Amino acid sequence: MAAGREFETAQQAWEWILAQISVGGTMFRCQDETMTREIENVAVSIRDPGVGWPLKNSEWSMPGLEAYAAQLMTVDPGGFDYTYGNRMTAWFLTDQIYDSVKLLQAEPDTRRATIVIWDAECEHDRIDKCHEVPCMIAIQPYIRSGKLNMTAVFRSQDMRRAWPQNVFGLAHLQRFMATGDHLAAVDDYVVGTFGEEFSGLGVKVGTLSTMTVSAHVYY
Repeated sequence: MAAGREFETAQQAWEWILAQISVGGTMFRCQDETMTREIENVAVSIRDPGVGWPLKNSEWSMPGLEAYAAQLMTVDPGGFDYTYGNRMTAWFLTDQIYDSVKLLQAEPDTRRATIVIWDAECEHDRIDKCHEVPCMIAIQPYIRSGKLNMTAVFRSQDMRRAWPQNVFGLAHLQRFMATGDHLAAVDDYVVGTFGEEFSGLGVKVGTLSTMTVSAHVYY
């Protein structure tokens, strides 16, 4: 089943996703033997992704969400098999956040500012060894009508627990790229990479969209 819709806030989008899984999801046993209720190919767009945090009835508090958002702009993986921040800023021997900003500054209409998380050679080997692999596989920031929109693609996503933190972190990254606004925890990265005077792309924050192949909750 495929589903897609636009919402004003992340709260509205999240509640709708969980309702779709509850009503139309099918039970699916994962390769690690855990049981999930799943729907396929879920796409939602959020018009105002920065408001309404933390989401009501989620497991997340603001300190936890902000720590996760900072991790998205942190080079050091901190002992984990992977972090999205490390994949975006160092894994492929280039800083894809910086590269995307520079490309959008030079060519505001470009559709090539793609940030890739998935490393096919590494991930396909790790799957056989049952190591952790990224759920998010790519991010596409792009400018339309003076706003920075962002779309993130997930191969698999725990919609009850992971989706709220993923969206909060992506909203922070989107706001940083658009305006330069960022958490104090990533000052060293921002100043060291972009300089003290960086004020973003000089555009407004637009829609934030997520596209998830396997949208599920655990049982």
